[in-house]
Amino acid sequence: MSRKQEVEFMLTDIDYHFSEKEEKPLIRLYGKNNQGQVRITIDDFLPYFYVKKNSELLFILQNDPFLKDWVVKTEEMTLRQYFWGAKKIRVVKLYGKDPSKIFQIKQIAEKLGLTTFETDIPFLKRYLLDTAVKCLNLVKAKYSKGKWEGGSLFTETSYQDIIPLSELEERSPSAFYPLKVIAINVKVAREGETLQELLKEKRKRILAITVIWGTNGKPENGKLFLLQKDSNDSEKELIMDFIKYLREIQPDILCSYRGDTFDLPYLFHRMRVLRVPNYLVSLFGDESVFYSRRLLSYRIKGRMIFDLALRTWGIHPKSGKKGLYDVAEEVLGITGYEHIEPLKLLWYSGVIEDCEDDLRLFAKQCFQDCKIVYELYWRLGMTGWIETLRVTGFPPYEGNSCTERINGEFELMRFMRRKGILIPAKPTEKEVEINSKERMKHPHEGGTVLYPEGLLHTGVIILDFRSMYPSVMVAHNVGGETLKNWVPGSEHGNALKLFDDTARSALSIMEKELVEKRIAKKKKIKELEEKLADVDDEQAKKTLEQEKMILEREQNSMKIVANALYGAHYYVRSRFYSQALAGAIADSAREYLLNIKKHLKEISKSLIPCELIYGDTDSAFIKLLDNQLIKDIYTEKDPVKKEGLVKLLRDNIVNTMLNQLNSRLPKPIELTLKDITYRCIFKPNRKKAYAYLSLLTDEIEIKGFEAVR
Repeated sequence: MSRKQEVEFMLTDIDYHFSEKEEKPLIRLYGKNNQGQVRITIDDFLPYFYVKKNSELLFILQNDPFLKDWVVKTEEMTLRQYFWGAKKIRVVKLYGKDPSKIFQIKQIAEKLGLTTFETDIPFLKRYLLDTAVKCLNLVKAKYSKGKWEGGSLFTETSYQDIIPLSELEERSPSAFYPLKVIAINVKVAREGETLQELLKEKRKRILAITVIWGTNGKPENGKLFLLQKDSNDSEKELIMDFIKYLREIQPDILCSYRGDTFDLPYLFHRMRVLRVPNYLVSLFGDESVFYSRRLLSYRIKGRMIFDLALRTWGIHPKSGKKGLYDVAEEVLGITGYEHIEPLKLLWYSGVIEDCEDDLRLFAKQCFQDCKIVYELYWRLGMTGWIETLRVTGFPPYEGNSCTERINGEFELMRFMRRKGILIPAKPTEKEVEINSKERMKHPHEGGTVLYPEGLLHTGVIILDFRSMYPSVMVAHNVGGETLKNWVPGSEHGNALKLFDDTARSALSIMEKELVEKRIAKKKKIKELEEKLADVDDEQAKKTLEQEKMILEREQNSMKIVANALYGAHYYVRSRFYSQALAGAIADSAREYLLNIKKHLKEISKSLIPCELIYGDTDSAFIKLLDNQLIKDIYTEKDPVKKEGLVKLLRDNIVNTMLNQLNSRLPKPIELTLKDITYRCIFKPNRKKAYAYLSLLTDEIEIKGFEAVR
């Protein structure tokens, strides 16, 4: 028997198709490494769902023609339910053929009196959950047949020979393979028509396709593909040159602005007219492209597609419009963009009539617009969203339609699978209606924000609860399977006594792991900051800054995922909705914040007079009533003496205060120092609106105020 070969790669995409010949699904993993691109086919992972065991089950499976035809094999086991006190239930796992028929088979089974579980978990997500493989992370594949040809590897293997590396090795996926981002902008022979009119007819030629690509905020290269003649052959040549360049670069992420509603549909239509197959733009040039309403984007196998216009919902340009230049002015802060219409006349003069000035002006317009798209990708936080998907391993092709809640739920499902807990079904419309009525009848306050005591203060210490909601979930073993009483939120009593602590919940295990990983990342960031302070070499400094930036994105993404599960349990359409559970998290956090006020009375007697003047969900603003040391620090001109006074304040007062407050908190709930202010001002009768001058950074921080800097 020949020894298996191995290949390591970043998993950038995943899909499957059903083989009618073999009567089973074939999963395809797409990946990248420094050698090129990889596509690995898995043919031995089968779709399945569970049914509750009863005396009729075997008879039904042997006699019902639909079930008999679909089911390949069965396996009996004991699992636990997420709610209902983790009740154990004996189930039979039904492995089948075509994943797309699970819903139909479920309906047949339920009509025959069977109780089904986990019939709404999509097949590819089922594979990722069961195998611990994570998209956008590193994996190792063992295979027997296959070799690298032209920068590509095609091979087949068992799902058991795909090994996730992220949990075993301290290697950053971003450092292993930086994702390539390409911005695309399509210019059409527009002569006064609206975009809607152009899209309706789709008869006008594409004048130019501009691309700019790179792996960070600074683009590496770009290219303009120009229509040379007003003919089908010339337009086809333009498109083929673009595709050739795309296949040379092999980008992982294709971004555009209103690309899903104009650039891409127009491009693919013109390709169809000119008989250029759209599958050529896929990673391996052999899989069709289509638009998915469910995904809210085009599906190009092996590539992620992002229309940045969908990411501007929280941006409100002064113009009231959301055109490319309007959003660019608001986000990038640049004005005075050149916009020349009609472009066809400029193209005709520059290309057909050989006017160099007009050709230069046309090219400038094309590159300007494409560069805006590229810069918006980085400034709109898309890299942060990619990192957030990476934390959970959520399928990246669903990146446009995914939300923070859905992403967080996916991570919880991984831990539930490891704990042998059945994943609840998504609520039906009737159940959503019931959930909504319950939430309206028994609303809970959510995060606590206190009104400020007074307006202007001198000497305020700002403390933060580190990962407040996730830490509460860990400290009190919060989870559906540890919830003792299934009752409405108004009746859940003492939130701290709701959860059984005999076994750790899947939710608390997940949150603990995320919090600890985030703390480790922040520790590395601090170490890098210390190194940067001592480095003079520009190249070494640039390398350290890049490493720090990656770590910042990673730790922030972990924060987003960790915090998402509170919202999931309070969302009426979530499969994890629980008024009692969500209320317990918020009530516990509120109790810890309000208890600070009581503890400060003791600290005022033993350490220094102080009081709580403001609280903001997970922050506490504590005023020192004896603020002479604060004033001394502010007025001290000698930097060395000032640093010594700050150290005195931190060592003798702040750290002692923190130790006393933290000694009253259950682990891992912990208060940390965020800042020390000289002056702090609050907006009258407003929450989350304040400004202060920091003694630690000498900078002014503003939140909730209209500010002109």
